[in-house]
Amino acid sequence: MSKLPAGVTSVRIDTPRLSTHLLRSGSDGGVPLVFVHGNVSSGRFYAELMARLPGPRAWPA
Repeated sequence: MSKLPAGVTSVRIDTPRLSTHLLRSGSDGGVPLVFVHGNVSSGRFYAELMARLPGPRAWPA
């Protein structure tokens, strides 16, 4: 995988049922903004846009 833009981090969230990978940007105090990608693509598609967004959290799912 290529390097993520500045301000975008890779996170894994584990639940009792499954483990989910997401990309995160912005501050913890903002309103979440969720980008949903299709089955044959990845959240990396949104990384450049996420790096440019002001303030809110952005999580591709």
